[in-house]
Amino acid sequence: MAHKLNIVLSQSVSSIKKCNMFFKTLNSFSYFFSASSKRMHCLDQEVKKRFPKVAPTRWNYNSRLVETICEYKFELNTMFQSIIENPDNWDNETYFAARGFLSVLQELNFNFLLAVFKDLFSVTTVLFDILQTKSNDISLCIRKVTEGKEDIAKKRENFENIFSETSSNEEIDEPQSKRLCLGNVGDVKECFRKLYYEIFDNVVNQIELRFQNLEKLKFLELINPSCSKAYEKTFPGIPFLSLKTAYGQHFNFPRLRSELNVFYFNEDLNIQNIATSKNYTHRQCTTPADKVM
Repeated sequence: MAHKLNIVLSQSVSSIKKCNMFFKTLNSFSYFFSASSKRMHCLDQEVKKRFPKVAPTRWNYNSRLVETICEYKFELNTMFQSIIENPDNWDNETYFAARGFLSVLQELNFNFLLAVFKDLFSVTTVLFDILQTKSNDISLCIRKVTEGKEDIAKKRENFENIFSETSSNEEIDEPQSKRLCLGNVGDVKECFRKLYYEIFDNVVNQIELRFQNLEKLKFLELINPSCSKAYEKTFPGIPFLSLKTAYGQHFNFPRLRSELNVFYFNEDLNIQNIATSKNYTHRQCTTPADKVM
Protein backbone atom coordinates (compact mmCIF):
# COMPACT_ATOMS: atom_id res chain seq x y z
CA MET A 1 0.00 0.00 0.00
CA ALA A 2 2.94 2.32 0.56
CA HIS A 3 3.72 1.68 -3.12
CA LYS A 4 0.24 2.98 -3.99
CA LEU A 5 1.01 6.23 -2.18
CA ASN A 6 4.27 6.45 -4.10
CA ILE A 7 2.25 6.19 -7.33
CA VAL A 8 -0.25 8.77 -6.05
CA LEU A 9 2.46 11.37 -5.52
CA SER A 10 4.27 10.54 -8.73
CA GLN A 11 1.19 10.77 -10.95
CA SER A 12 -0.15 13.81 -9.12
CA VAL A 13 2.76 15.97 -10.26
CA SER A 14 3.76 14.22 -13.48
CA SER A 15 1.25 16.26 -15.49
CA ILE A 16 2.40 19.58 -13.99
CA LYS A 17 5.39 20.90 -15.91
CA LYS A 18 6.62 23.24 -13.17
CA CYS A 19 6.59 20.41 -10.63
CA ASN A 20 8.52 18.12 -12.95
CA MET A 21 11.14 20.81 -13.42
CA PHE A 22 11.24 21.45 -9.67
CA PHE A 23 11.99 17.82 -8.81
CA LYS A 24 14.56 17.48 -11.58
CA THR A 25 16.30 20.54 -10.15
CA LEU A 26 15.98 19.12 -6.65
CA ASN A 27 17.60 15.85 -7.70
CA SER A 28 20.42 17.69 -9.43
CA PHE A 29 21.70 18.84 -6.02
CA SER A 30 22.38 15.22 -5.05
CA TYR A 31 23.90 14.37 -8.42
CA PHE A 32 26.17 17.43 -8.25
CA PHE A 33 27.79 16.43 -4.97
CA SER A 34 27.86 12.67 -5.52
CA ALA A 35 29.78 13.15 -8.79
CA SER A 36 32.86 14.60 -7.08
CA SER A 37 34.71 13.66 -3.90
CA LYS A 38 36.04 17.23 -3.68
CA ARG A 39 32.52 18.66 -3.78
CA MET A 40 31.39 16.10 -1.22
CA HIS A 41 34.26 17.09 1.06
CA CYS A 42 33.25 20.74 0.70
CA LEU A 43 29.67 19.80 1.57
CA ASP A 44 30.87 17.96 4.67
CA GLN A 45 32.99 20.91 5.76
CA GLU A 46 30.61 23.78 5.00
CA VAL A 47 27.13 22.30 5.40
CA LYS A 48 27.91 19.28 7.59
CA LYS A 49 24.97 17.42 6.11
CA ARG A 50 24.87 15.09 3.12
CA PHE A 51 21.96 14.73 0.74
CA PRO A 52 20.06 11.43 0.79
CA LYS A 53 21.17 8.84 -1.73
CA VAL A 54 19.62 9.35 -5.14
CA ALA A 55 16.35 7.46 -5.61
CA PRO A 56 14.12 9.85 -7.59
CA THR A 57 11.31 7.33 -8.14
CA ARG A 58 10.78 6.92 -4.39
CA TRP A 59 8.83 9.77 -2.89
CA ASN A 60 10.08 9.26 0.64
CA TYR A 61 13.48 10.12 -0.88
CA ASN A 62 12.06 13.32 -2.36
CA SER A 63 10.59 14.14 1.03
CA ARG A 64 14.01 13.85 2.70
CA LEU A 65 15.56 15.91 -0.08
CA VAL A 66 13.03 18.72 0.41
CA GLU A 67 13.58 18.61 4.15
CA THR A 68 17.37 18.77 3.75
CA ILE A 69 17.33 21.79 1.44
CA CYS A 70 14.79 23.61 3.60
CA GLU A 71 16.84 23.07 6.74
CA TYR A 72 20.27 23.83 5.26
CA LYS A 73 19.42 26.43 2.63
CA PHE A 74 21.46 29.16 4.31
CA GLU A 75 24.54 26.92 4.54
CA LEU A 76 24.13 25.86 0.91
CA ASN A 77 23.87 29.49 -0.17
CA THR A 78 27.06 30.29 1.72
CA MET A 79 28.91 27.33 0.23
CA PHE A 80 27.92 28.11 -3.37
CA GLN A 81 28.84 31.75 -2.85
CA SER A 82 32.26 30.65 -1.59
CA ILE A 83 32.81 28.52 -4.70
CA ILE A 84 31.88 31.46 -6.94
CA GLU A 85 34.21 33.82 -5.07
CA ASN A 86 37.12 31.37 -5.37
CA PRO A 87 37.01 30.19 -9.00
CA ASP A 88 40.70 29.24 -9.08
CA ASN A 89 40.03 26.49 -6.56
CA TRP A 90 37.44 24.78 -8.74
CA ASP A 91 37.00 23.40 -12.24
CA ASN A 92 34.73 25.19 -14.70
CA GLU A 93 31.90 22.68 -14.35
CA THR A 94 31.74 23.14 -10.58
CA TYR A 95 32.02 26.92 -10.82
CA PHE A 96 29.20 27.37 -13.32
CA ALA A 97 27.02 24.77 -11.59
CA ALA A 98 27.47 26.65 -8.30
CA ARG A 99 26.29 29.85 -9.97
CA GLY A 100 23.25 28.01 -11.26
CA PHE A 101 22.40 26.46 -7.89
CA LEU A 102 22.81 29.79 -6.12
CA SER A 103 20.42 31.37 -8.59
CA VAL A 104 17.91 28.55 -8.09
CA LEU A 105 18.00 28.94 -4.30
CA GLN A 106 17.03 32.59 -4.75
CA GLU A 107 14.14 32.03 -7.16
CA LEU A 108 10.59 32.60 -5.96
CA ASN A 109 9.25 29.70 -8.02
CA PHE A 110 11.70 27.19 -6.49
CA ASN A 111 11.23 28.45 -2.93
CA PHE A 112 7.46 28.48 -3.27
CA LEU A 113 7.36 24.85 -4.42
CA LEU A 114 9.89 23.94 -1.73
CA ALA A 115 7.49 25.31 0.90
CA VAL A 116 4.47 23.67 -0.76
CA PHE A 117 5.98 20.19 -0.83
CA LYS A 118 7.42 20.53 2.65
CA ASP A 119 3.88 21.18 3.85
CA LEU A 120 2.43 18.36 1.75
CA PHE A 121 5.11 15.85 2.75
CA SER A 122 4.44 16.53 6.43
CA VAL A 123 1.25 14.52 5.87
CA THR A 124 2.30 11.99 3.24
CA THR A 125 5.52 10.93 4.99
CA VAL A 126 3.61 9.90 8.11
CA LEU A 127 0.99 8.15 5.99
CA PHE A 128 3.69 6.35 3.99
CA ASP A 129 5.29 4.97 7.17
CA ILE A 130 1.93 3.69 8.44
CA LEU A 131 1.04 2.01 5.15
CA GLN A 132 4.48 0.42 4.97
CA THR A 133 4.58 -0.94 8.52
CA LYS A 134 0.89 -1.60 9.25
CA SER A 135 -0.29 -3.08 5.95
CA ASN A 136 -2.00 -6.00 7.72
CA ASP A 137 -4.15 -3.64 9.77
CA ILE A 138 -6.54 -2.63 7.00
CA SER A 139 -8.94 -0.83 9.34
CA LEU A 140 -6.10 1.38 10.53
CA CYS A 141 -4.89 1.97 6.97
CA ILE A 142 -8.37 2.94 5.79
CA ARG A 143 -8.73 5.36 8.68
CA LYS A 144 -5.30 6.90 8.15
CA VAL A 145 -5.79 7.26 4.39
CA THR A 146 -9.08 9.07 5.04
CA GLU A 147 -7.47 11.30 7.67
CA GLY A 148 -4.51 11.98 5.39
CA LYS A 149 -6.77 12.96 2.52
CA GLU A 150 -8.72 15.30 4.81
CA ASP A 151 -5.51 16.86 6.14
CA ILE A 152 -4.24 17.47 2.61
CA ALA A 153 -7.58 19.02 1.65
CA LYS A 154 -7.28 21.37 4.64
CA LYS A 155 -3.75 22.34 3.64
CA ARG A 156 -5.19 23.46 0.31
CA GLU A 157 -6.41 26.51 2.23
CA ASN A 158 -2.86 27.48 3.27
CA PHE A 159 -1.97 29.24 0.03
CA GLU A 160 -2.05 32.78 1.42
CA ASN A 161 0.31 31.92 4.27
CA ILE A 162 2.79 30.01 2.12
CA PHE A 163 2.85 32.60 -0.65
CA SER A 164 3.16 35.48 1.81
CA GLU A 165 6.04 33.87 3.71
CA THR A 166 7.87 32.99 0.51
CA SER A 167 7.37 36.21 -1.44
CA SER A 168 8.19 38.46 1.53
CA ASN A 169 11.64 36.91 1.94
CA GLU A 170 14.12 39.61 0.90
CA GLU A 171 16.64 37.00 -0.27
CA ILE A 172 14.24 35.67 -2.90
CA ASP A 173 14.05 37.28 -6.34
CA GLU A 174 10.72 38.40 -7.80
CA PRO A 175 10.03 36.54 -11.06
CA GLN A 176 9.05 38.20 -14.30
CA SER A 177 5.29 37.83 -14.58
CA LYS A 178 5.36 37.32 -18.34
CA ARG A 179 7.64 34.34 -18.00
CA LEU A 180 5.69 32.87 -15.10
CA CYS A 181 2.05 33.39 -16.05
CA LEU A 182 0.39 31.26 -18.68
CA GLY A 183 -0.73 33.40 -21.58
CA ASN A 184 0.33 36.50 -19.64
CA VAL A 185 -3.04 36.45 -17.90
CA GLY A 186 -3.27 37.49 -14.26
CA ASP A 187 -0.61 38.64 -11.85
CA VAL A 188 2.17 36.58 -10.31
CA LYS A 189 0.21 35.71 -7.19
CA GLU A 190 -2.73 34.34 -9.16
CA CYS A 191 -0.40 32.16 -11.22
CA PHE A 192 1.05 30.68 -8.04
CA ARG A 193 -2.45 30.22 -6.62
CA LYS A 194 -3.50 28.25 -9.69
CA LEU A 195 -0.40 26.06 -9.46
CA TYR A 196 -0.93 25.50 -5.73
CA TYR A 197 -4.55 24.39 -6.10
CA GLU A 198 -3.68 22.14 -9.02
CA ILE A 199 -1.07 20.29 -6.94
CA PHE A 200 -3.35 19.68 -3.97
CA ASP A 201 -6.40 18.81 -6.07
CA ASN A 202 -4.37 16.28 -8.05
CA VAL A 203 -3.07 14.60 -4.89
CA VAL A 204 -6.52 14.35 -3.29
CA ASN A 205 -8.06 12.99 -6.51
CA GLN A 206 -5.29 10.41 -6.91
CA ILE A 207 -5.68 9.25 -3.30
CA GLU A 208 -9.41 8.74 -3.86
CA LEU A 209 -8.72 6.82 -7.06
CA ARG A 210 -5.89 4.61 -5.82
CA PHE A 211 -7.31 3.73 -2.41
CA GLN A 212 -10.99 3.35 -3.25
CA ASN A 213 -10.87 -0.46 -2.97
CA LEU A 214 -9.09 -0.79 0.37
CA GLU A 215 -12.16 -2.39 1.94
CA LYS A 216 -11.64 -5.39 -0.34
CA LEU A 217 -8.35 -6.11 1.43
CA LYS A 218 -10.01 -6.70 4.79
CA PHE A 219 -8.85 -10.33 4.65
CA LEU A 220 -5.30 -9.18 5.45
CA GLU A 221 -6.45 -8.64 9.01
CA LEU A 222 -6.53 -12.42 9.40
CA ILE A 223 -2.76 -12.17 9.88
CA ASN A 224 -2.66 -8.92 11.83
CA PRO A 225 -0.47 -9.63 14.90
CA SER A 226 -2.00 -6.76 16.87
CA CYS A 227 -5.38 -8.54 16.76
CA SER A 228 -4.17 -11.89 18.11
CA LYS A 229 -5.65 -11.38 21.58
CA ALA A 230 -9.02 -10.34 20.15
CA TYR A 231 -9.05 -13.35 17.82
CA GLU A 232 -8.55 -15.67 20.80
CA LYS A 233 -11.99 -14.56 22.00
CA THR A 234 -13.83 -14.03 18.73
CA PHE A 235 -13.03 -15.48 15.32
CA PRO A 236 -12.55 -12.68 12.72
CA GLY A 237 -15.62 -13.38 10.62
CA ILE A 238 -15.56 -10.22 8.49
CA PRO A 239 -11.94 -10.61 7.30
CA PHE A 240 -12.60 -14.31 6.70
CA LEU A 241 -15.65 -13.48 4.57
CA SER A 242 -13.56 -10.90 2.69
CA LEU A 243 -11.04 -13.61 1.79
CA LYS A 244 -13.84 -15.94 0.72
CA THR A 245 -15.36 -13.24 -1.49
CA ALA A 246 -12.06 -12.35 -3.14
CA TYR A 247 -10.47 -15.80 -3.45
CA GLY A 248 -13.29 -18.26 -2.90
CA GLN A 249 -12.08 -20.67 -5.58
CA HIS A 250 -8.56 -20.95 -4.20
CA PHE A 251 -9.03 -22.17 -0.62
CA ASN A 252 -10.59 -25.01 1.30
CA PHE A 253 -12.40 -22.69 3.70
CA PRO A 254 -13.67 -25.18 6.32
CA ARG A 255 -10.13 -26.48 6.70
CA LEU A 256 -8.67 -22.97 6.65
CA ARG A 257 -11.03 -21.80 9.39
CA SER A 258 -10.16 -24.81 11.51
CA GLU A 259 -6.43 -24.23 11.18
CA LEU A 260 -6.75 -20.50 11.80
CA ASN A 261 -8.52 -21.30 15.05
CA VAL A 262 -5.55 -23.45 16.02
CA PHE A 263 -3.23 -20.51 15.45
CA TYR A 264 -5.45 -18.07 17.31
CA PHE A 265 -6.14 -20.23 20.36
CA ASN A 266 -2.80 -22.00 20.79
CA GLU A 267 -0.41 -19.89 22.88
CA ASP A 268 2.58 -21.87 21.61
CA LEU A 269 1.89 -20.62 18.09
CA ASN A 270 2.17 -17.05 16.91
CA ILE A 271 -0.15 -15.36 14.42
CA GLN A 272 2.96 -14.01 12.71
CA ASN A 273 3.70 -17.58 11.58
CA ILE A 274 0.72 -17.40 9.23
CA ALA A 275 2.11 -14.38 7.43
CA THR A 276 5.60 -15.83 7.09
CA SER A 277 4.78 -19.45 6.33
CA LYS A 278 4.79 -20.06 2.58
CA ASN A 279 4.09 -23.75 3.14
CA TYR A 280 0.95 -22.92 5.09
CA THR A 281 -0.46 -20.92 2.19
CA HIS A 282 0.36 -23.75 -0.21
CA ARG A 283 -1.45 -26.30 1.92
CA GLN A 284 -4.66 -24.28 1.89
CA CYS A 285 -4.91 -23.96 -1.90
CA THR A 286 -7.38 -26.37 -3.48
CA THR A 287 -5.35 -27.25 -6.59
CA PRO A 288 -1.66 -27.11 -7.59
CA ALA A 289 -2.51 -24.52 -10.24
CA ASP A 290 -3.98 -22.25 -7.61
CA LYS A 291 -1.01 -22.35 -5.26
CA VAL A 292 0.42 -19.00 -4.33
CA MET A 293 4.03 -18.80 -5.41
